[in-house]
Amino acid sequence: MHRTIKKTHKKPIKKSLRNVSLSFSKQLCEKNIFIKPGQKICPSCRNFCEEKTIITENESDDELMIELDSFESRNVSLSQTNAALNDLGFLIKLHNLQPHSKGLYYKRKVEKVTKEVKKKISKALDYDIEISEDEKEDERNFIEKAENFDRLVGLLKEKLMSVGRSQKVQILTLVPESWRQKKVSTEFQVTEYMVKQARKLKREKGILAIPDPKKGNTLSENTVKLVTDFYQNDENSRVLPGAKDKVSIKKNIYIQKRLILSNLRELYSCLKWECPNLKIGFSKFCSIRPKWCVLAGSAGTHTVCACSIHQNVKLLLDAVKIEESCIDLIKMLVCNVENSECMLRHCDNCPSDDALIEYLTAKLSKDYYLEEEIIISQWVNTDRTEIVKQSISVEGFISLLSKSVENLIPNSYITKSVYNFQKTERRSAFEYSNRSNGFY
Repeated sequence: MHRTIKKTHKKPIKKSLRNVSLSFSKQLCEKNIFIKPGQKICPSCRNFCEEKTIITENESDDELMIELDSFESRNVSLSQTNAALNDLGFLIKLHNLQPHSKGLYYKRKVEKVTKEVKKKISKALDYDIEISEDEKEDERNFIEKAENFDRLVGLLKEKLMSVGRSQKVQILTLVPESWRQKKVSTEFQVTEYMVKQARKLKREKGILAIPDPKKGNTLSENTVKLVTDFYQNDENSRVLPGAKDKVSIKKNIYIQKRLILSNLRELYSCLKWECPNLKIGFSKFCSIRPKWCVLAGSAGTHTVCACSIHQNVKLLLDAVKIEESCIDLIKMLVCNVENSECMLRHCDNCPSDDALIEYLTAKLSKDYYLEEEIIISQWVNTDRTEIVKQSISVEGFISLLSKSVENLIPNSYITKSVYNFQKTERRSAFEYSNRSNGFY
């Protein structure tokens, strides 16, 4: 097999070998067959090479016509261009022009021709181009605007790196519409989907619009009404007596303020205890609070009478780190909070206060010594009711809290029973009134 011809001989051929001429070697090179001039090849290999170099007459004529047409077209274009540039004193010369130099030659010729054309036109119009500052001013303004634009884009990129997704979409509304999504994505290092969202937001709301927040799980109307009624429950809030203690909810519509008798965390615990299957978080519970249900500390709230027994227990719990509410402590001293015998302290099976004392001692001994003094606040009745601060040992505090919870149990049950009775009577009166008026 010859080295440059993919033709295999079973046996070495030593007869009828002929040398390859220089011209034949060049023809083979054009067909990507490389054989050195003077190398000897067999007749079969020579026939193979000759077949590769044969070009049909039709193919040769077609290629020749294409080359002639292309050459003629270039000559016509060159002649027309030189004729147009002859009056300006320019000619295009292709002699010895290398292919890699054509780009630079093109730019140089265009600049010279443009400059010469401007001179000819200014001379024809008798207009001195040198003294005109309009073009220079326009060029300076163009450059200044371009620099300011680049600086603005740079600042937007820096800001984009330090904000959240919503603000990123807001900033991307400032990007020019002429920029493609892929270019914006590359320049600002964001996803193409975010660019698409920003442009949609821009079409709907304009630049610097804020995207709408994603809608979460909304509460049903029944749940909202249940929580609102719970806030206005007489057991949880009291109506403020002042004539000015009212809130405007609509034009010429006012509602009297109500003072919430506990903090929102305790109120939320009470709601979850009464309605354990109600699915509502603490933050949503706080946001549903009616406008007219105010917390202690607001203007006029000091005029409302509240139960001192109940408030004293809350003040004791606020003085130390106890997470349990009043209801949690009551449950430790009764069998059933719904049983009147237990709540009125007539049940013999209810736990004694020793269980509560042991629990409080174990709870507070983690953070305090039993002999350590703590500051508490209590409502005291003398000639008038006032709140008094006093120092008491942890051991004395435990005993005082246990007695206070013991006194709170019947008070809490009676208050709740009275409220339920009034609620039932109001409902009965309402139904009777509707029945009398023929609504049923």
